[in-house]
This record gives sequence, structure tokens and C-alpha cells, in this order.
Amino acid sequence: MAKRSNVVNLTDFGTVESRKHGQIVYEERGASEGMSLRARKVPPLETLFNRHIISATERLAGERLAVSWFDAGYEKPTTVNLFGVRGGGRDYTPRQLSARRDFDSAMRDLGPLVDVAYEICCLESTVRNLEENMRWRKGTGSIVLKIALKRLSVHYGYEKP
Repeated sequence: MAKRSNVVNLTDFGTVESRKHGQIVYEERGASEGMSLRARKVPPLETLFNRHIISATERLAGERLAVSWFDAGYEKPTTVNLFGVRGGGRDYTPRQLSARRDFDSAMRDLGPLVDVAYEICCLESTVRNLEENMRWRKGTGSIVLKIALKRLSVHYGYEKP
């Protein structure tokens, strides 16, 4: 019986774009789980932090914005209303209301940098996609994002102004 090799051609997984920019991480599962590989999308903030483009406090501020956005219920709904019945007004939990206040306050403090922080932190778009969408030169997106994250870290009290 031939011995099974642990060597895997990682170019067979993910899209060319995601492999090229380090957006997919391959995790090997243990023997109890069947020795398989699982692809996990790496958030852009983690990639930028690992490349030493943003600081730990800037990453923390961006992640806090993303958590507020998610907890507030601003993400797109994943269910479909097949019957076309409209419900009454939505009742928000106190946690959702608090997250909405936190998110909205942070967005007001960002001023004109709202789009950059929203796309990277909340929608997890890559810096390259942001630059293409905004029609910026290469390298501009990470500089503008760093400024936005610096403002967020001051807003959340992680850094002094």
C-alpha cells in the first residue's frame, strides 16, 4: 500500500486573486477529523497587521467597528421573505441599539474617511479592490486606511489625539 503524502498543491484551492494576495489560509485538520484541508478567508485587517502596515491598536479599532456593525444588525439579511408579507416595525434589542449608537458615533467621527473604513473593516474588501473602486493609485488605499484607523483608535480611546 502506498504511503499517503502530506504534500498538497495549494494552487488547487481558492481563486487566483485570493492566493495572489494572501487572502486564504489553509488549515490542516487533525487525524480525528479525517486529515483534510479547510480554506479560511483572512480578514484584510489581519493581513495588513501581519505585514506591519497597521499597528495593533489600529487593528483593534477596525475590528471593534466591524463588531459594532455586525451586532447592530446592519449586515445584509440572509433569509428571504417568500410570501411577501410585511412585518411590523423591527424591535431592536438593547445590545443592538447600543451597537448602533457605537457604530454611528464612530462613523460620524471618521468624516470623509467613512467609505474606506466601512469597505475594509465591515465588508472585508481588500485594499486592492478599494483602490480599484475609488480609482486611486496603487498604495494610496493603505495610507488612507491607516489615517482612518488612526482616527478610529483615537475615537475608541486606544490612542491619544
